[in-house]
Amino acid sequence: MTDDKTAASPASDLIGMADIAQMAGQRRATVGNWKRRYPDDFPKQRGSSPRGPLYDAAEVAAWLASQTRPSAEDGGIAAAAFEMADAMRSDVPMQDQLPLILALLSAGRDIVPGSRISYLDLVTALAQVLELADEEVLVLSALNLADQHAERLVVIASRIEAPPTLDDISGLLDRFRFGFGVHDTPVGIAKLMAALAGPGHSFYDPCLGFGTLLAACSREGGTSQGQVLAGQEVSRVVALCARLVFRMLGIPVDIIVADSLATDIRPGTTYERVVADLPMGQRLLPETLSQEDPRWVFEDPGATGASPAWIQECLHHLAPSGRAVLLVPPSALFAQARAGRLRQRLIRADLLDAVVALPPGLLTHTPVALALLIFRRDRPRHGSGTPGPVLIGEIPSIGGGRARALDETLASAFAAGYHAWSDGAEDVPAFSRAVTYSELAENEFVLQPRRHVPIAAGDAMPGLEELAERLATALKAAQAADAFIADYLEGAR
Repeated sequence: MTDDKTAASPASDLIGMADIAQMAGQRRATVGNWKRRYPDDFPKQRGSSPRGPLYDAAEVAAWLASQTRPSAEDGGIAAAAFEMADAMRSDVPMQDQLPLILALLSAGRDIVPGSRISYLDLVTALAQVLELADEEVLVLSALNLADQHAERLVVIASRIEAPPTLDDISGLLDRFRFGFGVHDTPVGIAKLMAALAGPGHSFYDPCLGFGTLLAACSREGGTSQGQVLAGQEVSRVVALCARLVFRMLGIPVDIIVADSLATDIRPGTTYERVVADLPMGQRLLPETLSQEDPRWVFEDPGATGASPAWIQECLHHLAPSGRAVLLVPPSALFAQARAGRLRQRLIRADLLDAVVALPPGLLTHTPVALALLIFRRDRPRHGSGTPGPVLIGEIPSIGGGRARALDETLASAFAAGYHAWSDGAEDVPAFSRAVTYSELAENEFVLQPRRHVPIAAGDAMPGLEELAERLATALKAAQAADAFIADYLEGAR
């Protein structure tokens, strides 16, 4: 529980209901329910905005930790991270805590607890153990942490026993990434993309983020000694977080801090596998991209949406025998103008191998249903004159509606079916169809699965009895909600 404060925190540390929902990995309506159910415990309102009440970010983080705190005796990173956040909350804003938390978790028992250790001493020790660059040391040094908390942080880190898994780290990032403007690729999607990409000796992610997607690909491709993992990230702080994530997983990686679209930092370098979770809603300024850049082979990206530029960046670094798997917004399947011309030219060049629509609700911050584009330079049908067919399908949510996570059985089956089809098999995965070039042309190269794949029959659709049961359950829930609202309004009068 949190103590009441006599004064509000600075406006930069105040967050709204939507921000709290994002921190908790829940929907905004769920946060509203918490506020009504726990009026005495829920963090106090510290301000207001046109969109509603505002709350102190540190108080919210502490309250969420108190509600969902793992056992401090489990030796895991989740319990340790929450303790560290508690130790820092009076000095370091929540949105600035993640780099230090990851550094401490990564160093673990390599930092020996000592008495009267100052925060500067702690940063110096972390720099030595983690072999931090000068710019990375500055990120940690800039935190205004009181010396009395440094020893406690070291003791907490020293209790970590087992190395974390990718799932552990992904869950941690979901809680502490607030304020970075970067979403972590959900681990289920990352594992599916890794399975679709398949094993390889070299992997590249031009928009790395926290690195979980590239790390999942390393796990899929094995940990051979000669494996090359390369990533680029425009934010130095996020890049530091990514490097610490890879260190915790024991995976070597080459990370460059740079704007992947503005300058080709790796000219002439290609990779067997390219994966990317393309930034959603990104807009390009006219001066961002050079018109003479050799990467823009298929279409001038222009000063509009960034997806055409990102797709061509990925293909530019794809080896002749390579495969690229890109997570894209749904508009990439049907948008016109530059995006439409790019899509048409890529299909005519026989580069697009498959399209996979994902169920809505997989990202906590948006209900949008994303999609995967799979490109392959050495398609078996490549060079036959007419471009080969494109596999178009979807992975549905179990029971319909919004999904909280991908169904692992369906995802694994689709990945296995895709690889078999891509290598020449006639059979296609469930919920998909091989669409010929002529059909795509007739449909103006729109790639939405519902336009090409018939609705599945039989056991793929719920029966009437099941639908009737779902409807009855929904009606009962609606009646209960009506009664709750009526009681709530009556009590407010």
